[in-house]
Amino acid sequence: MFRLGGRARSLSEECQSWPGLSQISHLDLHNCFSLSESIAPEGMTPIKSDPSVISELKRDGLLLESDRCLPSVVGIIAGNKVRGSWWGHPRGRDIWHALRRLDERSDVLATRLVSGKVTFIHRRLWPDFLAIASSGEAWQMRHLSKDAKRLFRAVEKEGTVRTDRPTLPLRLDGKVGDAARELEKRLLVHGDEVHTEMGGHAMILSSWPTWSATMGLEVSRIGAGAAKARFEALLESLNQEYGGSGRLPWVSKEKGPR
Repeated sequence: MFRLGGRARSLSEECQSWPGLSQISHLDLHNCFSLSESIAPEGMTPIKSDPSVISELKRDGLLLESDRCLPSVVGIIAGNKVRGSWWGHPRGRDIWHALRRLDERSDVLATRLVSGKVTFIHRRLWPDFLAIASSGEAWQMRHLSKDAKRLFRAVEKEGTVRTDRPTLPLRLDGKVGDAARELEKRLLVHGDEVHTEMGGHAMILSSWPTWSATMGLEVSRIGAGAAKARFEALLESLNQEYGGSGRLPWVSKEKGPR
């Protein structure tokens, strides 16, 4: 899943934000990246691997795609804080490669766990994460839009729904992409971004039982309360160490855990 002040953006959105590319409607990620090759400064070549990204993820268990303070793929590759879109950064190509490699790893799960941004989770934390995501607690459904609720019911019924051709004849008032992002931020579904045959982009949304079965995982027997406490302690430690302000979706900004 390529995603992540401002909401996390997908790689396709990064491409569309690049000057001169916003009017190109049928541009896949590889073509977008190829075009950037001719725009980026000379002498900047894509790295073949970046062990520091994986070692950071394995060390903490969490790694954001991009964040001004907390450890992130963009920060590691760029070597400093990046304001705004990373696509225009001189190391934008290297960042793209690093994100693609993470997305292809079987021991990495991309979610919107921290502050609604794309957060990569190492496999050792999956049991805790799945215990929370599958808990069905009140915070996950509170204040969801009608569109998000309709889409969630479709995913729960079908197991997997592709947003550009839903299995069910959904009637949504707004954009299906907005509803999908709502569900992701509440950890209600697993989302994968795909490039369509028509040159656009769509999401494949899966229920957690469906995704777990695909990955060959057993049902988590960990209690949601204990799992949340471990993530809270981990993020609090990272916030203190790096001066961050990351928040978990079940923790309200004013009132704490809800």
